Amino acid sequence: MALGLSLAALLAGCGGGGGSAGNTQLEYKISLRADTVALPVNIGNIGPSIGTNAPYTTVLHVTATEGGNPIIGTKDAFACNIDAGVNVGALYYLDGDPAHETDVNGQKVPNAYRSITLDSNSGGNSFHFHAGNTRGVATITCSITNPRDNQVSATSVQIVVGNGGAPAVGMPASVALEAASGYLGAQNNPNNVRNTVSLQAMLRDEVGQWVADTSTPNLQVYIQASDAAAGARLIRDRQSGTVIMTNTRNGIADFSLSSGSNIGVITLVLVADRADNNVANGIQDPIIQRMVIPVVNGIAQKPLSVQAQSVTATCRQEVSTPLVASDGLPPYQWSVVGKMPAGLSLTPDGLVTGVPVLVNGAGAGSYQVAVQVTDANGSSQVTTLTVDVQAGDCKPLTINSSSLSVTKGTSFAFALSASGGKSPYKWGAPVALPTGLFLNGDTGILSGAINTAGSYPIVIQVTDGDGIVVVANMTVSVTNPTATTTP
Repeated sequence: MALGLSLAALLAGCGGGGGSAGNTQLEYKISLRADTVALPVNIGNIGPSIGTNAPYTTVLHVTATEGGNPIIGTKDAFACNIDAGVNVGALYYLDGDPAHETDVNGQKVPNAYRSITLDSNSGGNSFHFHAGNTRGVATITCSITNPRDNQVSATSVQIVVGNGGAPAVGMPASVALEAASGYLGAQNNPNNVRNTVSLQAMLRDEVGQWVADTSTPNLQVYIQASDAAAGARLIRDRQSGTVIMTNTRNGIADFSLSSGSNIGVITLVLVADRADNNVANGIQDPIIQRMVIPVVNGIAQKPLSVQAQSVTATCRQEVSTPLVASDGLPPYQWSVVGKMPAGLSLTPDGLVTGVPVLVNGAGAGSYQVAVQVTDANGSSQVTTLTVDVQAGDCKPLTINSSSLSVTKGTSFAFALSASGGKSPYKWGAPVALPTGLFLNGDTGILSGAINTAGSYPIVIQVTDGDGIVVVANMTVSVTNPTATTTP
């Protein structure tokens, strides 16, 4: 949507107004109000509209009086303008006037303005402010000029777009990384391939705005251990090593990566802290991103080559393993031709990541997955990726309790037992329990008393943290008290 040019600056008066025409002492007074002074950030750039289904648009009402009487029938009486960035928002008429619209592919699209003029029909008029895709505060000022003495009366209202209106107030929600080159040369490589690359990390909040600047480090970067990582180091100001911490400016941090002597791939891990945008005091709520950078000895000396790959993944443990290609022209793009095991994925830069999912213990085993790698020349190779999914501590959910013997009329409390699955457990009885018995859903304590001897079958249900449900039959045997003889 194009932003319209300024239509009016401060206007000189055009004709008379209400009140006494001959009294030059009558004062012009102007007021301005908005239906709402806080709007959400319009990250989808949705167009302006009117009504209850227009969450990004508010109506502004401007009025003026002369000596307490409405100023009636004055053309271009009000001059209104907005003081804010283009991305914060703009002014709209939304009056259906073709002069305030543009035809786009047969559709009438309202024009956006920085300044507008309005007639004083019955002492006032209305217009609209529509939020943009950036946080901020828009100050909207309207003025009117008394034609008798050219005195200007003005008033303003502020509209906050986004949380607090500050350009950057949110905590980190995403981390991205850009590299000046998609590959590195190994140290002392024979083809003089550059062995240092410049990198930029970018931190944004939950609505895509840059995080606030900080005086303390709000980004940690480290090199994940691998063959190619040996001897590699990160460089930022006076920091040099496998781990650095830095702060961002306008959400961006600059640093460099220097390779070691081994070819392969280097995986960088970037971590921000959503809890307080500070990584120097510990990381409570990590926001993590990874990037894979190939390390080569030469460029396009041989055709693209890739060998069979293998990855080991354990249930409920995060995996982050890079795949390796050689020769051709880096950087390489990876894709899955087959299907990855549940919970795992392959990033375009060749990183097998995720947490394997086993459904009630089932799903462990060896998976053969076809993957394709393509180099910058467009050459492609397909190879087999073997993913060994191990069960680890992901055992099938089982109810261990099967029988219980109690004495007639005697109160008891018995803890039901389950194993496997994912804690915590939730207990239940899908069939009504016999009279006198109760089951605590959080603790699994079966308690109460039964006043009639006999055998009582019951049905017990347990649900684990993954939502897996197991049902088992159980028998409660109620016996008469043992008779005693008094000497």
